[in-house]
Amino acid sequence: MVLLALALGGCYRANQTRFEQSVHGQVSVGMPLQTAVTNVGKLKLECTGVNPLYCTRIRDGLMPYSCLERVVLHWSDPDRTLSAVDIPPIACTSL
Repeated sequence: MVLLALALGGCYRANQTRFEQSVHGQVSVGMPLQTAVTNVGKLKLECTGVNPLYCTRIRDGLMPYSCLERVVLHWSDPDRTLSAVDIPPIACTSL
């Protein structure tokens, strides 16, 4: 029974507030773009695109479902600093 509780305790559960807090702890408006990309990489998010950059990671839960966590980084040119950080709601899907 204890093993089951430990196994379930380590499973992913979507938590928008916690995700937003972790992102805001790593990136903020005004920081250099390269620093922001490095920092969201520490959160295991991968970025694609040009401007804005779309950074995502897929999280799998115990049940047959996956959740997509996303961060959109807007940056200003030519100084290449963040002008906005958008965090859309976590999107989950199941089989």
